[in-house]
Amino acid sequence: MKEYIFTKTLGIIAGTLIILLTIGFGILSFIGMSLAKALNASADDSTTYVLPIVMILLLLGVITAVVPFWLKRKAAQVFYTGFSFVMGIALIVAFFLSVSAIGTEEEIFILCVGIFYLLLGFLAKKRL
Repeated sequence: MKEYIFTKTLGIIAGTLIILLTIGFGILSFIGMSLAKALNASADDSTTYVLPIVMILLLLGVITAVVPFWLKRKAAQVFYTGFSFVMGIALIVAFFLSVSAIGTEEEIFILCVGIFYLLLGFLAKKRL
């Protein structure tokens, strides 16, 4: 069996999920900013950091989807394993912090992506 075939497949899936999550977050944020401006609400202070957050999340999605193709290098393997475990734990913590705050579907989606990242880290560590 080829080395890292499951890691590459799951990396592409998890990267795509993060990119879709980012696009959804960005669209909803920009709709909220537009409505705040249209209704003359004072939401300017909370919306100034939306674009950097969207860019960081897109970068994380691209890293998740692209780096598995470089896992034959030891440095990429160490980086990707640590990156996957940190992202998985961070997303699971975000799930517990957002309980009943953003909606059940979104919370379950965050939990599933966190579990994908933990599984991805395990597969990268075991070279599967």
